[in-house]
Amino acid sequence: MSAVSADFQVAILMNEIEEAKKVSDELREIGIFAHYYHSLDELWLNLNTSTPDLCIVDVKLMSQGTVLFKNHPKVKTNELKYCFYYKESTKTLLSSTYGMNHYGLIRSEINIKEQLMSALRRRNDELRLANERADLNSRLERLRLRSKRLSEVGDQNGAKQAQHDKVLELIKSFGKTNSPNEFMTRVVSMLEEWEDCKKFGIYHLNKTHQKLVSPVAKTPKYQHLPDLWLAQECNDGIDEYAKGMAYDVTFGLLEGDITTLAIRGSKKNPDIMILADFETENLKHFEWKLLETKLESEYKSTLIDFYKKDSEITFEENIFNTFKRMDDIQFHQVEADHKFVLLDFSKLTQFLSTQMDNRFHWATFHKELTSELAEMMNIKLKVSILSFDKFVVSIDKSQLDLEFQKLQAFVEDFETWRYFEDTTVMFSNNMKAELKFISPSSINTIRLSSSDMAEMMAPAFNPSERDQLGSQASL
Repeated sequence: MSAVSADFQVAILMNEIEEAKKVSDELREIGIFAHYYHSLDELWLNLNTSTPDLCIVDVKLMSQGTVLFKNHPKVKTNELKYCFYYKESTKTLLSSTYGMNHYGLIRSEINIKEQLMSALRRRNDELRLANERADLNSRLERLRLRSKRLSEVGDQNGAKQAQHDKVLELIKSFGKTNSPNEFMTRVVSMLEEWEDCKKFGIYHLNKTHQKLVSPVAKTPKYQHLPDLWLAQECNDGIDEYAKGMAYDVTFGLLEGDITTLAIRGSKKNPDIMILADFETENLKHFEWKLLETKLESEYKSTLIDFYKKDSEITFEENIFNTFKRMDDIQFHQVEADHKFVLLDFSKLTQFLSTQMDNRFHWATFHKELTSELAEMMNIKLKVSILSFDKFVVSIDKSQLDLEFQKLQAFVEDFETWRYFEDTTVMFSNNMKAELKFISPSSINTIRLSSSDMAEMMAPAFNPSERDQLGSQASL
């Protein structure tokens, strides 16, 4: 765990001294000295005057008479961060924690230190990012005051104040975002509506950290940029050499005086690069650094909220769980909250059967297919592997039209040829995946997959090729 500040405060609410001592000893080994409270009343009164960074609450002390822990004002407003402690004999009391925004459960009978470390890591990272955000806000406030003083003494008052106001106007219209995808969409909208922006593109790292990709957007000013494969993984954000590659490619496409805005998240280097051609005559005194800082502050805030809520969410689902959901709908009339779509790469595998000497990188194909799908689609998306070339995609029914359009755009833009070892050969123009809605039935899905497999394999080799392969196999 990253270093914990010396003033990191932990409160323990337990009425069993031995249990409290076990937790306190483990915290002391980490470098944290905890404050101990024997009763809910005692903790309640202390919370009225101070707020610890983390509170560890024994589930036995969730209530005292008519006083309920969950009714404390700081619990209701999420100002107090807490986790719950229980033993085998008290685990039935965990039902009282359902629905509460806690930081996890700590069980007495297993390694307490490791459980504590999980909650402390999360809380420590939140405090660190919050401090960084406060520092940025302080810096922005100093910049604002400095700009105001310069305006008051008349130093290019008209032009500078107008441009300063433009930054504030842009940020005000930007608003608050709830996910990295929504942040990217809002950036596109902001630049599209900015009258002084002539054309722009955006690059960000994909989840493998080895490719710069451009988000999908259909607006007049937006220039979709080609994917850039990087020589090495950029695990600490977009490295300098990758920035140079992005600038060179964009300069050739936008054909103007390119302005670059780099948006950092939690890493040393930026996660996002905005590259745009502006009407520079109208922006002589524009505060680019202030705009960049404002966007960066909003992006960091978005990351904190997003990963705090969704750190346990996965987009990949076991196909057997998908079959269960399908059959619950078919046999038990369970209300469906998703529609099922078959993402079929049969045409790709048919072409692969003719490329005996050209390796296809399956692991990279699967990793980037699922990660890029998750980046672009709604957070309720689920992807299941039906076979090596077929995937079942579950789309949130409430946003079906929008999400299916995104899926169609993804299929159209996904370049399967990049995963071949030799990309210089003549590839088929018809290797794109096909999409089809399928009924919620495991048996129908299996039949569909089996019939497609038979059709694919039948023409894959002529008799002489099969004999040749058989001989090679026997050798």
